Formats: sequence, structure tokens, C-alpha cells
Amino acid sequence: MTRNILAGLTLAAACAFGAPAIAADFSSADATYQPTEAVPDGGWNFQVTSYGWFTGIDGTITARGRSVSTSASFIDLVQNSDELIPFMGFVEAGKGRFSVFGDFFYSKLGFSAEKTKQVNPVAGLEISAKAKAALTTTLTIAQAALAYDVIKQQGTSVAFYGGLRYWDVTADINFNVKASVDLSNLGLKRDGKYAVAKSGDISWVDPVVGMRLRQEITPRDEISLLADIGGFGVGSQFSWQIFGGYTHTWDIGRETELALALGYRILSVDYEQGSGANAQALDLTLHGPLAGLSVRW
Repeated sequence: MTRNILAGLTLAAACAFGAPAIAADFSSADATYQPTEAVPDGGWNFQVTSYGWFTGIDGTITARGRSVSTSASFIDLVQNSDELIPFMGFVEAGKGRFSVFGDFFYSKLGFSAEKTKQVNPVAGLEISAKAKAALTTTLTIAQAALAYDVIKQQGTSVAFYGGLRYWDVTADINFNVKASVDLSNLGLKRDGKYAVAKSGDISWVDPVVGMRLRQEITPRDEISLLADIGGFGVGSQFSWQIFGGYTHTWDIGRETELALALGYRILSVDYEQGSGANAQALDLTLHGPLAGLSVRW
């Protein structure tokens, strides 16, 4: 947990203090492109994005007091998930220096016995190697935020934002269990040679604060950096996120653009509730490349 907190604060601080320097570097790189005048307020701008996040997951999941650690790549998850049907989307609306945006992520993921390990093992209770997924988890993450551009020049914007991030998680851990093991004190139910630790729905809302930098490098090419921190013990103990990406746009209408975005996203959370056989917890980091297609008007 401490390591995640330090990493999150370091990343957010680095982006916050480094953003003006980064913007300055790009503005001086091309003498023919010098964003020095503020952009006047105009009408509303909208963006709708569908994207794929090819995420791997590292960390620890606890259901009914039973904890397992995992480290799985995107390929591992594809091979061991019965229903890998993700849905991911992003929307944004802006006018002048203000904008609102929302992000949604849903996926049902399976982890093999080779990629999971008991943190608090019990004699006679082993993670099932026969089931296709020794650990199955469903993740729903939704975020909404309001942003304000403290710097908004031609080709450069630096915004601070605040909002909420909603989490809903379920986790099922499958075990092989010997007949001699007493499951009554473990919160598990036996089904022949097997037992399952079911977390049920775990949901919470984190307050989030962050910053975002967007910098044009040509009229059709842009790089962006985003970093935020949240939780603060209100929902989770702590969470942090960082994203870096590149976008290229094409005109597809008089006032409409098509944009392709490529980047890398990291999202980490540390959450816990209950104790003993009722303990539920997640200490996870989701990370991986991202590709999206946007329509802007």
C-alpha cells in the first residue's frame, strides 16, 4: 500500500510540476508554431470515444477472508476468461475553459491457478487447477469529472479537474478442499471436493483530483498526459492513475473530425473492508496499452 501511495503521489506531482516545462519545450521546438495568444471562448465542443484497454493486472484480491495474489498479462486473461466481453468508452463536452468528461470500463476476467497464489494458505485448501479460472472477477469502473483550463493557448492546454470514480467488483476464488478441512470458520461452502469464496458485490465511490496536459505538435497531431489521485480513505484507502497518449485527427465533415488515439494507462487502487471471514479487499494495479477511435464536433 505504501509503495502504491508513494508511486501515485510521485506521478501526480511530477506531471503537475513538469507540465509548464513540457508545454514550453514544444512551443519552442518549431519557430513557425508559437502559441502565445489565449484562444477566445467559442461554442460547445463534443467528443465521443470507443476504446480498447489491453490490460494486465497485478496485486492481491481478498474474498471471504481468503487472499490470493496474481500477476497476469492481457494474453493470460484472454486465455482463461470465459466471458471476456469488455465495454469501454469516453465522452467529453467543453465550452471555453470548462469541460466535463466521463469514462466507463467493464470486463469479466479469469485468472489461472498458475497466475494465482494464496497469501494466507490453510492446510488442505488449495487453489483449484481444474477449473478454467481459479479466480474470476468482474470489474466496473465509471468516472465523471469537471475540468478547468488554467492555461489555454493555441495548441496548449493545462487543466485541473475534480470528480468521482465509482467501482463495483465481484470476485470468486475456487479451491480444491480435502474432506478433513472444517470450512465453517472460513466462510466457505463445500461442494464435494471443491469450495468457492464469493465476495458478492463490493462497491464504493472515490473522490478524485488530477491534472491534464494537451499539447499540439502539428495541427493534426497531439500528445496528452493525465494524472490523478483519489480515495483518501473516503471510499478506498488510496487510488492513482496516469495516462500518456498520442492522437492524430482527420477531417470527415465541415465541423467534424475523426481521431485515432494510442497510449498507455495505469490505474491502481487499495481498498479493504471487514475482517476475519468477512474481509473483502483489493490491492490491484491495472496497466496496459490503449487504442481508441473518437468522433469530435
